[in-house]
Amino acid sequence: MHVIVPYTDVSPKTRLDSILTASERTAFAQAMLYDVISTLQSNGHTVELLIPTETVMQAREQRDQADQRDQETIIDSTGVSTEAVSTSTSTHADTTEHNAASDNYVSQSPTHTLSVTPEAIMRILRDDDDPDNEASTQERDGDKEYIDITVDTAQNQIQSNQIVVTADDRALTPAVNSCLNRLSDTETPFSELAVVMADLALITPTAIERLFAREGDIVLAPGRGGGTNAIVVRHPAFRVDYHGTSYRDHYQAATDASLSVGVVDSMRLGTDIDEPTDLPEVLLHNNGMSSVWLQSAGIELNLDDNTGRVGITRERKNEDVD
Repeated sequence: MHVIVPYTDVSPKTRLDSILTASERTAFAQAMLYDVISTLQSNGHTVELLIPTETVMQAREQRDQADQRDQETIIDSTGVSTEAVSTSTSTHADTTEHNAASDNYVSQSPTHTLSVTPEAIMRILRDDDDPDNEASTQERDGDKEYIDITVDTAQNQIQSNQIVVTADDRALTPAVNSCLNRLSDTETPFSELAVVMADLALITPTAIERLFAREGDIVLAPGRGGGTNAIVVRHPAFRVDYHGTSYRDHYQAATDASLSVGVVDSMRLGTDIDEPTDLPEVLLHNNGMSSVWLQSAGIELNLDDNTGRVGITRERKNEDVD
């Protein structure tokens, strides 16, 4: 199955701002994206990241900066002259300028499939090898403490060279529908496409195979609150309409078009992580990067003796969130 995974790191997960800072929300969103991609790839599915142009540009910039630091380190260790350093920096600047021109071109058209290096993709997922990256650190007692998640771990489980990256600066609905247009394009080999949201931290190979194995022109995995957390589209005329009660809207649109509809009722696919009250589910049911990140950030399960309910507590803030 070819799976489209929409993702943005531009102010992600704002409803978690009572427990996570802006940079921490970005890092946590990256951890959940990592879990979704690794799960899909573990079952042999191909992944296409649908992301804003800004995310691609930032990843390329971070990659180029890291390459520059590595080059300067090599120069320092080998004793190459200052003149050589200047030449190298100039060459790097020319390359960056060329890349920037390419990125500007991408942003002028709403959708482009990009050639992005595996290193840049890993920086979209995590950027732990950059000690200056705010998203990789947390403030604790006034000092920066690095969250113990490494890119090496991610590289062992994610095949970054097999991820397609598509940049689209439009809203979620038109961006996804642009991808679904391939189903009616006779020059593309797609007879079905899936869309899986990037914040399904409880996803497992078994849960995703239930979705993909279900028969129907349209297969829906509803989320709590009426959203659509995952969908399989096997009919070229169907288009999505996200936000609000999109599950009901998608179901109605399919039946109005006389399309067969399958529904997968799954706790793991139905739980998207948006609120502080969702975080206990991650700690209880996720065995991947997401739960490791929360624990590294000092977030732990907490049992309320008065209500008997499980919430979370964070050591750094010394406060509970029910």
